[in-house]
Amino acid sequence: MAMLSRVADSLFWMGRYLERAEQLARQLEVTRDMLVDLAEPDPDRAKAEWQATLVSLCVPNLALERLVFDATNVGTLAGCVGQARENARQVREVIANEMWERINQAYWGLVEARDQEQSEGAISHILAETTAIAATWDGQTDSSMHRGEAWIFLKLGKWLERLERIGRTVIARLAQQESMQSTTQENVISVVLLKSVGALEAYRKLSPTRVERKSVLEFLLFQQKFPRSLQFCALESFELVTQLSQICRDSDAAIGRSFGRLASRLEHGDIDEVLSAGPDAFLQDILAEMARATNLLQRSYFLQ
Repeated sequence: MAMLSRVADSLFWMGRYLERAEQLARQLEVTRDMLVDLAEPDPDRAKAEWQATLVSLCVPNLALERLVFDATNVGTLAGCVGQARENARQVREVIANEMWERINQAYWGLVEARDQEQSEGAISHILAETTAIAATWDGQTDSSMHRGEAWIFLKLGKWLERLERIGRTVIARLAQQESMQSTTQENVISVVLLKSVGALEAYRKLSPTRVERKSVLEFLLFQQKFPRSLQFCALESFELVTQLSQICRDSDAAIGRSFGRLASRLEHGDIDEVLSAGPDAFLQDILAEMARATNLLQRSYFLQ
């Protein structure tokens, strides 16, 4: 069991760090593009965009180059990829060779780019490359791993990290919207929010004629069939915990109840009630519930 705890811990955090790297790369690329357009005509708006991105990513106020290449900080892109690689190295006997090679490729790509001239084009390339590698790696995981404990812990890390990151992004962009002086400006922030979490194209397929606050919130919180909605992430996490309890017969029933409460709140949520009570408060409660469930999972299965 001690070995299982070590392996479970490494797999879980490998999943979390890779998802975090993907979210970092995506949001930094979206924000970088906006700053290019806003820096001269509207510097105040550019500053607001940058601050909203920093808040949603929970990273220090560093220059873009450091947020991409500074491997000494676990909150940066290089830091996340480095941590994912280290966890993968510790469990190479559990994951497929292709999975290790893809993480290794991402790591050395960042190292090589850091040692070269850090131009706008180079930064844009590494951000896009990281997003592509994360998607490929996710596909390799699903196509190469047995659906046992190892796969479950890896996927739990992914879905919980995605839920937290998208939740924090929504909170940050809602706060930004509060300072907007027109509906048009609010809708622009809604578009930025959707792009930041990789949801714009999927949203437009369901709502091709409008992008407004209520419908965007409903999509990102409660869309049952979209893998970047909070409800989808919570339901996937609950399903994985249920599978884990069936494999590990001595598992703590409190874990399933906690994940079940989280999934239920999002599965049966109502956008009008959320807007009436305040979406920020609702989202903060969801993140707190997720943190409680995650702590129970870690105390039960991982090395302390």
